[in-house]
Amino acid sequence: MVRKMQKWTPHDLTDDRQSTRYEICSNLLIRQKNEPFFHRLLTVDEEWLLFDNKKSGYVWVDKFSTPPSFPKPDLHPRKVMLTVW
Repeated sequence: MVRKMQKWTPHDLTDDRQSTRYEICSNLLIRQKNEPFFHRLLTVDEEWLLFDNKKSGYVWVDKFSTPPSFPKPDLHPRKVMLTVW
């Protein structure tokens, strides 16, 4: 078993699993011919993305002077919900 896409999947397909997958796929294709349903399928994926507008730049400082201090980022940054259909 190998962990792929956050699920455990078999690394190699046995003959039994391969025939089961073939049967399922062929049944779905036959069903599609009799009553089209693929156009009704909708897949959605949602993900929270961190929304952070950092402005970074260079500061010219003399050789023996200390650079200016910058505030730390917020403890609770804003997040945006990204939805892909």
